[in-house]
Amino acid sequence: MSEILTIRLNCDPQEPIPWLVWSASQQEVIASGEADSLSQLTDYAVDRDVVALADSAAVLLTTVTIPSGSARQLESVLPFLLEDDVAQDVDQVHVTLLSKTAEQAQVAVVEKVMMQRWLDELSEAGLVIRRLIPDCLCLPLNEDAYSAAQLNNRWLVRSGETSGGSAETLWLPVWLRSLHDQGDNDEPMKAVLSYSELPEDAADNWRCEPTELVMLLLSKGAMQSRYNLLVGRYKPQNQLYKHLKPWRSVAIAAGLLVSVLGAEKVAAIYQMEAQ
Repeated sequence: MSEILTIRLNCDPQEPIPWLVWSASQQEVIASGEADSLSQLTDYAVDRDVVALADSAAVLLTTVTIPSGSARQLESVLPFLLEDDVAQDVDQVHVTLLSKTAEQAQVAVVEKVMMQRWLDELSEAGLVIRRLIPDCLCLPLNEDAYSAAQLNNRWLVRSGETSGGSAETLWLPVWLRSLHDQGDNDEPMKAVLSYSELPEDAADNWRCEPTELVMLLLSKGAMQSRYNLLVGRYKPQNQLYKHLKPWRSVAIAAGLLVSVLGAEKVAAIYQMEAQ
């Protein structure tokens, strides 16, 4: 499909839901706006692919060290490697492996309650998605600078290939400083490329990029992204199987009936031959 509906799933259910329809063939925005509920977007999804963005306020992007000898069982071991990084019991979080090296794994962590709430709301609205991507990872990737954009009164920041998050405007300078302190403190702070209007107290290292719709920027980034939180228990079912599943018991019963009738027919033929 050449047209894509991109929806941002919010952490706060009271916030408006940003959305945008983008035509890849025409290279233009068909429609965009904010919805009060996902059911308002059902008609926009007809004959279009639907991509969902996960609110980074509900996603923890972090790195864990891979214990020696556990590479083969990495995905089953990952939740237990996060016990010091998450406040909840590891059984209550969904972990997605984004990338890995020989020694480290980059992961995304979301509460299962949040994942289920999003999927239930999508299902109730008749919206089918096959990709769910952390919204901050849909911002442009810049090696020598952070990417930032404002959405729903919070700032999204992408600080690396698989790192980033969101912060309220008040806490943004503190967070950027903490990102700098995690690296080489002898280096000057990285530049911040803002795809929204600069905050009033923006430091000298902020630079404003040509402003466009933030949802358009994220939609284009989502189309190029290889990340997807819908793995494991949340992996989408094949749609054909999903439609055929309710008829499975009927098919089994029909098969048994055909077998019984076939056996009776064979028995009748033998009986006739015997006579």
